[in-house]
Amino acid sequence: MTTLSDRTIHAEWGRTFDFIRSDPDQRQQPGLEDWRVQPSTIEVTLSGTDGSLLGYTFPRDRAAWGIIDPEDPPAMVPRPWGRDRASDRRYYIIQPGEFLLGSTAESLRLDKSLCARVEGKSSLGRLGLMIHSTAGFVDPGFEGNLTLEFFNAAPRPIRLWAGMRVGQIRLERLTTAATRGYGDEGLGSHYQMSAGTFQAASVALSACGRPSPCGHNPDGGNHPVQGQRLALDHPV
Repeated sequence: MTTLSDRTIHAEWGRTFDFIRSDPDQRQQPGLEDWRVQPSTIEVTLSGTDGSLLGYTFPRDRAAWGIIDPEDPPAMVPRPWGRDRASDRRYYIIQPGEFLLGSTAESLRLDKSLCARVEGKSSLGRLGLMIHSTAGFVDPGFEGNLTLEFFNAAPRPIRLWAGMRVGQIRLERLTTAATRGYGDEGLGSHYQMSAGTFQAASVALSACGRPSPCGHNPDGGNHPVQGQRLALDHPV
């Protein structure tokens, strides 16, 4: 695979990929500003919309925490944004050791000839902030916002500002266009056309050997996966 340079990124935008600033708070039109396009990447920012930050609940009784089962992942709940009075900007303070899901303010669409990787920024990495754990790969054919997996590895809390530069996308060209793209029938693509932050889908296989369309909560009810956003009124 070949990584696209800044020159090729500008030439290919609108042809083999689309990059759209989709966060309502930004109120801007689609396009690539000069500051976004680095020598071989496109910079992305953190969405500041309601419900865009998701985390796990922490029962007071540690024995009641339970186990996270990848085949039946627990529901995550929205984390509230704070607001800085001086700048009127939204922020969230992520604590040491805290794991949190967030979303890019931008959406990405790839055709079947391109894949992408989400990379962190060195300035944030040197503070101890990770923006993805293992899921930095974006398949050919993907379309939607990119969910970020934050982890604070620093010994002190870190402030996340809505709209801050949080990562970068590296575009790579395949040797040939893929026969099937992400979202095609039979692939079990849980996150196609994602709008905002999506929690984990079940990794279980169904009786027919295909990826399971959904998981279940311990109480027997389905929790939202595969294209469904969490309800914003879920108790924190």
